[in-house]
Amino acid sequence: MWRKDTNMIRRKENGFTLIEVLLIVMILGLLAAIAYASIFPTRAEGFKVQCRNNRVAINSKIDLYYFEHGEWPDNTNFEEDILGNNEFFPDGKP
Repeated sequence: MWRKDTNMIRRKENGFTLIEVLLIVMILGLLAAIAYASIFPTRAEGFKVQCRNNRVAINSKIDLYYFEHGEWPDNTNFEEDILGNNEFFPDGKP
C-alpha cells in the first residue's frame, strides 16, 4: 500500500497540471489581445496618412493641370486627364 501512494506522488511531480496549462494559455491569450489592440490602430492611422498624402498629391496635380492647360480638368475624364497621365504621375496612380 505504501508503494502505491509513492507512485502516485511521483507521477504527479513529472508533469504540469491541467490548471497550470490553462493558466498559461489564458495569460498568452491576454498578451496576444493586448498586442493585437496596440498594433492595428497604428495600421489604420497609417492608411489615413496615406489617403491624406494622396489627396494632397492629386490636388497639386490638378493645379498643375490648370496652369499648363488654362482650364480645370473635366470631371468625366478626370481619371484619363490626371491620374492616367504619366507627366503628372510618373510613378503611376497614387
